[in-house]
Amino acid sequence: MQQIKTQADEQNKPIRLDALRISRANDFYQGYGFGMPHSEGSNNYYEYAPKCSLEASEA
Repeated sequence: MQQIKTQADEQNKPIRLDALRISRANDFYQGYGFGMPHSEGSNNYYEYAPKCSLEASEA
């Protein structure tokens, strides 16, 4: 997972994914710093924002 996040940072692209609300994957994604912008139906939707875009938006 860290390699994928590093690649997202280098390319300045977000990672978006979803998991069933009842899945153990939710703890995994949150543990790797994915935020959950919303839930819908039986799914939780996650996003990792690249560090490059966060630094640019804070400036």
